[in-house]
Amino acid sequence: MQLTDRATKYLSELKRIDELQLDKQETIDYCQRQNFPLTETLLSVQVKFSGYKLTIRNDKGHGFLLRLFAKYDIEENRDIEFYYFGDNYVVDFGEHDTAPFHFYITDLGELCTLGHHEDDKPNIVCSSIEKYIEQYALLNELALLKKDRYYHEVLKRDELIKLLELDFARINECSDKYSQWFTNGLLTIDKGTWLDRPEFYLRVYGQNESSITEFVTSLKKDNIIA
Repeated sequence: MQLTDRATKYLSELKRIDELQLDKQETIDYCQRQNFPLTETLLSVQVKFSGYKLTIRNDKGHGFLLRLFAKYDIEENRDIEFYYFGDNYVVDFGEHDTAPFHFYITDLGELCTLGHHEDDKPNIVCSSIEKYIEQYALLNELALLKKDRYYHEVLKRDELIKLLELDFARINECSDKYSQWFTNGLLTIDKGTWLDRPEFYLRVYGQNESSITEFVTSLKKDNIIA
C-alpha cells in the first residue's frame, strides 16, 4: 500500500530512532541465524517503518512506537519469540504509551493484541502498518477539532454502517475490515476494534461540541450505540 501525501508528510515530520533501524540484509541475516520465517511484508515493515514513534498533537498518552527488530537484538543475538495460530504466527511489535496491552504483528503484517490465556487468539485491530500510519496522520489533523470524550459500544453494526454510508463519505485510505472511517465535512467518525476484544467502538470528531452531541444522542436513541 502506498502512503497518501498526508501520511507521507506526517511521517517525514517524525523522528526515527536510529537503533531500531536495520537495512534489508541485516534483517535477513539476523532472521536466518534465528531460524525465523521472515516474510516480505515483515521485512518491508522493518526497513521502512521500525523506529518511528507515531504521535498525535496535544495527546501525550496516545503515542505508539513502531518497533520490530533493533540493532541491540543483533548484537546480543537475541532469540526471536513467535507464536503460531493455525498457519499464521505473531511476533512482538510496537509499544503504546499508555494502553495496558502487549502488541504483536502477524506474518501478514496485521497489528494485534493477545490475551493472557493459552487458547486466546490474536485480536487484530489493523490490517497493515501503512493503514495504522494513515489513521495516526488523520488523528493528528483531527486533534485540532473537538472530539467526543467517550468511545461508545456499537450495538447494531449493520444499521450503523448503513446510516454512515448514506450520509457520509468513507475515508478509504484509513479504512479496512477492522476500522472504518467516515466524514461529511462537519463530523468524522471512527468505527474501530477495541484493543482487548474483536468488537467495535465508535468515536466522533467534529467542528463543535453541539454537532457531536446531537449525532451521538440520535444514535443512542435508536439503540445503535451505547
